[in-house]
Amino acid sequence: MLDIFIGMAICMFAIVGLTEIWHGVGTFFLMFPQDRTTFIVSSRGHDEKIEYLIRSLAFRAKEMQLKFYSVILVVDDGMDTQTKEICRILSSELECVEICGSEELSALLCGDK
Repeated sequence: MLDIFIGMAICMFAIVGLTEIWHGVGTFFLMFPQDRTTFIVSSRGHDEKIEYLIRSLAFRAKEMQLKFYSVILVVDDGMDTQTKEICRILSSELECVEICGSEELSALLCGDK
């Protein structure tokens, strides 16, 4: 009786494992091809959560970097000096972070730097 339960458990783990492999392969091949992923963060005034937001997006961008180049654009929409300084520090620390004004956004998105 114990052998039957152990056999059923092994079969169940095998089915779950095959399902995960199939899902991973399907996600990889059915993904829309692109060369760059852009995250846009707009900040206005004093934003206490900007560092957490940028760092979490940078972590996500690092995970995705095997497939495409990722960029995080921080749009200065009237940030105060403390928030600007935090963004400048993060931009120098993390290579995927760029700071721009709202008027520069369309040029950066189109790649017209």
